[in-house]
Amino acid sequence: MQKGPRTETVFKGGSTVEKTIQYDRRCLPGRHYMVDMERQLSQMEHMVEQGDYFYINRGRQYGKTPPLSLLRKRMEDRYTVFSVSFEGSGEAPFASAENLAYTRN
Repeated sequence: MQKGPRTETVFKGGSTVEKTIQYDRRCLPGRHYMVDMERQLSQMEHMVEQGDYFYINRGRQYGKTPPLSLLRKRMEDRYTVFSVSFEGSGEAPFASAENLAYTRN
């Protein structure tokens, strides 16, 4: 997989806009190519408002962070939003509920 941004010129509404294909950092709408996720974001927002749970489970570089960042921006004025990452924590935190609750890196 190619690393680093690649810039392309895009013609949008009669004007020229440069957008970047992002491979290794957070995507920013209007600056990077992104799939329209409005329908999925609305569904996720509705689930949160109903008190439902959902999970996003994919491998590295499958675009999990952009929709979660957009969802956070949509909801942070109504909810306290915080991010948790288990990246690099290994398997020990998942051995028991107590381990998960008290594990710190």
